[in-house]
Formats: sequence, structure tokens, C-alpha cells
Amino acid sequence: MVQRLIAHARANAVAYLALFFAMGGTSYAALRLPPHSVGTRQLKTGAVTSAKIARGAIAARSVRAHSLVATDFARGQLHAGPRGATGSAGAPGAPGAPGAAGAARAYGLVTKNGTLNAARSRNVISVTKPASSSGVYCIALAGSIDAAAVEPVATIDYNPSSGPQSDLAAIAQIWTHNAICPAQQLTVLTRNIQSTSSGTAAAAPATDENFFFLVP
Repeated sequence: MVQRLIAHARANAVAYLALFFAMGGTSYAALRLPPHSVGTRQLKTGAVTSAKIARGAIAARSVRAHSLVATDFARGQLHAGPRGATGSAGAPGAPGAPGAAGAARAYGLVTKNGTLNAARSRNVISVTKPASSSGVYCIALAGSIDAAAVEPVATIDYNPSSGPQSDLAAIAQIWTHNAICPAQQLTVLTRNIQSTSSGTAAAAPATDENFFFLVP
């Protein structure tokens, strides 16, 4: 029996010796590590998780200053600061796109000498001014518009550079009674009510004025 044990030990001497060193080395490492000798280099990535950290183990002094962001805090923990000063005005924006065409069938801007502003007119064939009548303008509309069946409006186009008179000093009227202009044309009469003491349109003399008219 003794001879068999000796033979077994000789045959497995290397295995037993390796087992001894393996167990002895592990115990030595576990028992001989000096305090504070394990750092980030000895830890594998992901080895320390939140479940392995005791509550309260990390205090404020353990967190590097300015390393936290808003998402690291629970909702309601961060409060809004005071309102900042008003910023300077931004640069003017780009011009907007041209608007859609208006619904008016005809309109026009006419100077006191009877000249039609083509850029500010629509469906107007011509504007004439009888030489013998002050403040009278004859307006021919496009053929699709019946001048006798419309209700046009006219108003003075006040120009500050024309003199000291105010925009209430003159009026523009669509004249239908004893119209001077040919049939199928609008007659516009402009008057200066500042020239009469009564201040009424009927008593005001006709004068040449800039005006604007519109046919809805």
C-alpha cells in the first residue's frame, strides 16, 4: 500500500507542485495587497457598476469640479437663473415676396396735370384733362368695365412737398351730374375747400390736384 502511494506521488509530483503554487500564489496575492494599491489601471472596463457602489460612498468632494452637465441632475433640481439683459436688435430681414394681386377691377394714381402713373394703375386706358376746365379729369377704363354701372371712389393724393396745405385742404369727387367727360368715362372733379370761407365742397372752386381713384 505504501509503495503504491509513493509511486502515485512520484507520477503526479509536477501536478501537485503546480497546484500548490497556484493556490499559494492566489492566497498570497489576496492577503498581501497593500492598502490603496488598486487603481484604475488594475480594474477592467465596466468592472465597477452603480450596483456595486454603496449609497453615500461618493460625496461632492469626490466629483471633479465642472464635470457635471444638466442631464446628470434629476428634474427640478436645477432652477432657472435671473433673466439676462435684452440683446441688440438683429439685422433687417430680407424683403418679403410680392403680395397677391388685389381684387379691385381698376385703379390709378393721377397727377394734377393729368398724367397717369402706369406703375400704380390697373385696367386704365387713358386719362385726359380738358384744357378749358380746371380740376376735371376724364378716365377711360378697360372695355370689360362699364363705367356707368360701377361705384368708384376718389381721394386726394397729398404730397407734402407741394406746399403748406394739409391733406384736408382738397377733395376729389366722382362727378356724375352733368358730367363733362364723354359717355363710358369717369369724371373726377378735384376742389380746394381751403379757398372758400364756407368750407363746403359745393362752394369750393375746382383746382388741379393729385388724386387716386379705385373701381371695386
